[in-house]
Amino acid sequence: MNTGQAIVECLRAEGVRHVFGLVGSSHLEIVDSIARSNDIQLVAVRHEQAAAFMADAYARVTGGFGVVLTSSGPGVSNTITGIALAQRAFSPVISLGGATKTTFEQMDAKQEIDQLNLMRPITKKVLRINRADRAPDIMRQAFRIAMSGQRGPVHVDIPRDLLPTKLGSNSPLPRTIARRAGRSRQKTRSPARST
Repeated sequence: MNTGQAIVECLRAEGVRHVFGLVGSSHLEIVDSIARSNDIQLVAVRHEQAAAFMADAYARVTGGFGVVLTSSGPGVSNTITGIALAQRAFSPVISLGGATKTTFEQMDAKQEIDQLNLMRPITKKVLRINRADRAPDIMRQAFRIAMSGQRGPVHVDIPRDLLPTKLGSNSPLPRTIARRAGRSRQKTRSPARST
């Protein structure tokens, strides 16, 4: 199992059935694993902004997780408004953002921007997978944070070169605390209405 497949297994363990995103080269292993699955559907969009809005709406309507998948750089930055609105609505959205290869970090590589600091003000937490073997733990942490306390979005930065890396175990990944506790719909703050 490679890192991309492990990430999809984590999505499956959390009951994710839809991922909203734009296919890009920075996350092909994730897209391939979703395409081979029967229980998770990639809802392809033409712009990442739409994917973020769709993930937020899905989380609000279902009470479960909304997941958005984007490529690095402008792919992540295009989700800003949708993720910010998810934060205001307390929507448990998981933002999976492709990132520059670890060997090219801070070298002004193609589409490299400081995605972590860009997402920090509009999410509950920003996480980064720095080692392939840590991907399942980071994903479990992201889901747990998104659902604990006041719900909200979590961004996970995934460097391109870690996705094809083979992991040592083919065992099923355990579910997080958020999944075990159940997902009774929690009331979310609704936007102000004019009268």
